[in-house]
Amino acid sequence: YSGTNFERPQVQKLIELVRANQIDCIIVKDFSRFGRNSIETGYFIERVFPLFHTRFISISDDFDSSKFKGDTGGMDVAFKYLISEYYSRDMSIKTKSAKYAKMQRGEYQSKICPYGYRKSADGRMEPDPEAAAVVQLIFQLAAEGINATAITRELFRRSIPTPGQYKAAHGNHTHD
Repeated sequence: YSGTNFERPQVQKLIELVRANQIDCIIVKDFSRFGRNSIETGYFIERVFPLFHTRFISISDDFDSSKFKGDTGGMDVAFKYLISEYYSRDMSIKTKSAKYAKMQRGEYQSKICPYGYRKSADGRMEPDPEAAAVVQLIFQLAAEGINATAITRELFRRSIPTPGQYKAAHGNHTHD
């Protein structure tokens, strides 16, 4: 979930508690910690919380709804909502752009490669010969019609380490 989405489970739980009059004050580090959608953030701070007599405090923004009667601080607060929303959108665009550039260069997108692969020195995914042999064995056994439970037993019988054991033994974090 992102800060632009008010359907986040914990936010929904918070709002339910506000509506049930079980919370009388919400304190956040800054507006963006509550939400990065300016319209929805404003709606809750200006409409919902006052309706249920819930005080809202944003520490970094020096905002305390108890200081305002009938409004929530005017344009400076509205600009802070907008800045939070812009920041979220800007970061999303930059993240997508960076991932696309890595993809164009042939670099693997995740920090962790699937079992049977590893990252090369230049950041590309390449087969891990030892683990790849195990993956090939698994596929060979499956192609012979052997079910997953029997394959697991066979790997155990051969003392083949699990992916987690393999990772621990090799001192790397290159597999899921």
